[in-house]
Amino acid sequence: MKGKLYAVGVGPGDPELITIKAARVLSQADAIISPRSAAGKSSFALEIARGHIGDAAQIIEMTFPMEYKEELMESYWRECAGRIDELLEQGMDVAFITIGDPMLYSTYLNMMGYLKAPELAEVIPGVNSFSLAAARTGVPLAMGDETLSVVPLGKDENGIIGALESGDNIVIMKPSALSGQLARELSNRGLEGSFVLASMCGTQSEELSRDIERLSSKRVPYLSTILVKKGGIK
Repeated sequence: MKGKLYAVGVGPGDPELITIKAARVLSQADAIISPRSAAGKSSFALEIARGHIGDAAQIIEMTFPMEYKEELMESYWRECAGRIDELLEQGMDVAFITIGDPMLYSTYLNMMGYLKAPELAEVIPGVNSFSLAAARTGVPLAMGDETLSVVPLGKDENGIIGALESGDNIVIMKPSALSGQLARELSNRGLEGSFVLASMCGTQSEELSRDIERLSSKRVPYLSTILVKKGGIK
């Protein structure tokens, strides 16, 4: 009998924020697929999930370099999907773990289209970073009839203006590469007191800051999220 694939969101960093269903799937899966950004580098998703993984599970770490060349990345996604299909054909239940939620900017979404039968996978939602950032800082994501926009900044400098013009409340993800430029735009728009930076949220390295100088003068970790409230933060 063919095995089943689960896409499991393990949340933003705190192992206690893994859902009960995700913990059950991780404890019962025959194989765990853990993405990492480079060979020899530890997987943050695996660090979060490790305490919930069954002792007999086969842990398979797969490398997905942080590249922006689509053709190169396709080869990694295709290889990963092929390996997963092989495990499923062997009758193994496989859990592909991902930080946050599998359906939001995750490695799983990039790889999903290369599976033989992606529609048969079960997705286990996870807590996303901006929900935890809002909870930790007491900054509401949206109230009443306010709008909420979620924008990935990446390396596109032109995306900064679009991000800040996109709604009443803006969640900016992947801000590390352009944090200095973002700080300048916030200041130019009078929003230097209307943001909060949350880095490594839910971990021992968590940092929460509302200081515009922190955003502009020091490198922001990759696992960071910025909440912007145009109406101001109380």
